Amino acid sequence: MGGGTAFTLGQLAEALQATLDGDAASTVTGVATLENAGPDDISFLTSPRYHDAALRSKAGAFLAPPNVTDLPAAVLHCRAPREALARLLA
Repeated sequence: MGGGTAFTLGQLAEALQATLDGDAASTVTGVATLENAGPDDISFLTSPRYHDAALRSKAGAFLAPPNVTDLPAAVLHCRAPREALARLLA
């Protein structure tokens, strides 16, 4: 993912077999860490210890486990966020 190509969250949810909590028509163009993400990026929460960083993140969307519900942007819920991230980057 990257190179200026935009993907809708609906497309990503389908490709990653994730449940989307947010607007399926919203788009992202890159992947970034919680600290570096901006509104055009999707970021990821793979461990509860990074929850506070996720709350401060400026990401436009997140990959997160199903039990995470209070993030500041759309969330693609998946059982294995690390695996989904690897698929996304491939």
